[in-house]
Amino acid sequence: MGKNKDQGTAWETATKEALERLGFEAERLAEGGKHDKGDVRAVKEPRGVSAWALPLVVVNWKRLVKREGKRRRVPDGERDVVVMRTNDFYHMLRVMADYDVAPEYLYVECKASEYENITRVLKKARRKVGL
Repeated sequence: MGKNKDQGTAWETATKEALERLGFEAERLAEGGKHDKGDVRAVKEPRGVSAWALPLVVVNWKRLVKREGKRRRVPDGERDVVVMRTNDFYHMLRVMADYDVAPEYLYVECKASEYENITRVLKKARRKVGL
């Protein structure tokens, strides 16, 4: 395997292990070419009635860049981010509010750009709110 494939495998494994620590039953999925179903699938046994009837699909993303004088690629901006559809995000907040676990406040940075570096935008937004 090549370096990029090894890094991708390590990232998928780390994601799987993080989901398992949160109580999910997680598994890495085999590559499926044009029929690929994703990299990691996680299921959590429901406690009573499920507030979420559909699977939540997100991209767990980290942007690595080659730095001058460095052999390895390094994270650019925030170490990693999760990307999801806006409707899923709003639904997740509603479910969290129903269980009284929603954040006290929410800061949303709105961007519409083909070339925006999302990890840098997130890093700047976190600084704005003191994180």
